[in-house]
Amino acid sequence: MEVNKSTIYYIIIAATFLLNFSFIPLLLEVLQQRNMSSIPYITLICMLISQILLLFVVFYREYYYHIGIYLVGFICISTLLFLKPGYDNKNTQTVNNNIYNIITEEE
Repeated sequence: MEVNKSTIYYIIIAATFLLNFSFIPLLLEVLQQRNMSSIPYITLICMLISQILLLFVVFYREYYYHIGIYLVGFICISTLLFLKPGYDNKNTQTVNNNIYNIITEEE
């Protein structure tokens, strides 16, 4: 089976486009739920590093029409990393308050 290189190129671009734009619903869900306790820092940091590397390649190889695709992913992941400390702290306080309420009710 012979596949044209341009076909493979468009498949890779479509997959990258979907991957980067899939962060938008994740970001919207996090903003709505205000809970990020199930998303580890290492995952967000690794995704951010990969987006930075991809943006570097785009600028280095002068693929300027790909900037929008990778910039969407970079902005979403950066926003998630920015929001994570605040949302994790709120969730910890909520859990501590619930535990305190349960303990005081038992007494």
